Amino acid sequence: MCAETLSEMGELGLLELLRPMLARHTQGLPLGTGDDVAITRHDHPQRLAWTIDSMVEGTHFRWWKDPLATAQALGHKLVAVNASDLASKGARPLFGLISLGVPAGESTARIRDFYAGVDEAFQVFGGRLIGGDTVRSPQWSITLALVGAVANDAAIAARCNAKPGQHVYVTAPTGDSAAGLAILEGGLTAAEPHRTALVNAHLRPAVSIDRGVELARRFADVAMIDVSDGIANECHQIAKASAVAIELHSVPCSAALMSACAENRPQAEQFALHGGEDYCLLFCTSARIDEPFIFPIGSVREGTGVTLRRADGSCEPLVPRGFSHFKSS
Repeated sequence: MCAETLSEMGELGLLELLRPMLARHTQGLPLGTGDDVAITRHDHPQRLAWTIDSMVEGTHFRWWKDPLATAQALGHKLVAVNASDLASKGARPLFGLISLGVPAGESTARIRDFYAGVDEAFQVFGGRLIGGDTVRSPQWSITLALVGAVANDAAIAARCNAKPGQHVYVTAPTGDSAAGLAILEGGLTAAEPHRTALVNAHLRPAVSIDRGVELARRFADVAMIDVSDGIANECHQIAKASAVAIELHSVPCSAALMSACAENRPQAEQFALHGGEDYCLLFCTSARIDEPFIFPIGSVREGTGVTLRRADGSCEPLVPRGFSHFKSS
């Protein structure tokens, strides 16, 4: 009979619980789960890209009383936010390590569901989970380190690559995740099916690895970043790194977001500009692109800062409002 809490199961028991899943991920490696390290062969004729992200209960997520807010969704999101960083550099995930901090009294069922979401996400985005660590913590604190591969013939899609004359694009409408968070926290309502779409945009973000790889290979002059802290903030990151100005002329919004904000259209724009956690890609290139699922939103110019040009021709400065961990307010 399976122990109900982690304190009853112990760390070794948890490893035994996860062993069948980890065995699939580490199959064929020189050294897999069960030792202090995992060993992989570097037999890929590509450059390696490394990233790491943490999610802490109370800062990045809460256990909302919503049927969509499951431990499985949390596991999926942990992998997605890391995979998004790799996608922004045209990289495909290879291997990941998870550090999991949880209270001793946490249920084994919730931990099992969390790792089921991790497993699910690796199957969607690619790569394998090859080990990690587990510690006791006052609340959930989880970190994923992920390494991916970038083709040698792909551009290094650095933030500092933007040049005056380039166009600015995003690969999906933005704002859905922020609206989904507002729904979870009780600050916004939406009718079905839009409610489910918005909440899932926050809990289970979609990440297009293939699109990131494609963009890095197609455009030698590309500057790219994932939209984790809102379009306005990401444009500021690129503008600062490249010593340029960015002027936006539009922000794409989904039908679900527009429906939820039907009585407050400015709110939809604020979600789209500043909401964050959409994890689509924002990029700059001199190429003119007219194809599905790539939205032109502005241009790169000489100068500094980020502005939004309104339909009447007026320009409004956009300040970065992305989440900052250490600000006092």
